[in-house]
Amino acid sequence: MVGSAKTSLFSDKTNEKPKIDKVVIFVGGGERNGIDKEEATHIWEIYAQHLGNVEIVDGQKNPMFAAKDYAREN
Repeated sequence: MVGSAKTSLFSDKTNEKPKIDKVVIFVGGGERNGIDKEEATHIWEIYAQHLGNVEIVDGQKNPMFAAKDYAREN
């Protein structure tokens, strides 16, 4: 079944794209390119006002682990 789902999702036979219900942003705890966690969160809040259904999640120290835990729970 996984193969058929992958084929139908990424098939070139249709121009339809899958509907995205929500975008989840995981903000990490570290600083990157001079932007800290508080600034990054504020920037994503501005984007969220214009993008629609965006959820901003505290990614703690490692947003990749937070994303994995979020996916498992949801």
